[in-house]
Amino acid sequence: MIFVRLAVAIAGSLLVAVSLRSAVRTFVLPRSARDPVTRVVFVLVRAVFDARLRWSTEFATRDRVMALFAPVATLGLVVAWGLFIGTGYAGVFWALGMPARAAFVESGSSLLTLGFEKPTGWAAIAAAFTEAGIGLTLVALLV
Repeated sequence: MIFVRLAVAIAGSLLVAVSLRSAVRTFVLPRSARDPVTRVVFVLVRAVFDARLRWSTEFATRDRVMALFAPVATLGLVVAWGLFIGTGYAGVFWALGMPARAAFVESGSSLLTLGFEKPTGWAAIAAAFTEAGIGLTLVALLV
């Protein structure tokens, strides 16, 4: 069982790292950089918009709908990063010995800085603090 917990902790950490890399490459890097997470989110959002506009031929209608594309896709990125980071940290908390439900609640409480859960143990406290810092940093990047 220790190997399963270790594998989940590593996978969760990698998921968090992928999210952070995506956020940095998308919002911080002063030049264009390809990022797979950003690309997937934008392609999926574009597919939804294309489905909405499938039978629309008027430029004014297409323009009105597509004006929302970038804001909706950017908010979709935040949701994707939040899901990745929340899931990754839930795996880390589970690997530290928490039951699955408690790990999920702890992760959500930390990421969204709600503070209604109090972790026990130094490793869990450190993980909660880093997750809270990441959550606040993502919000700051959007501003």
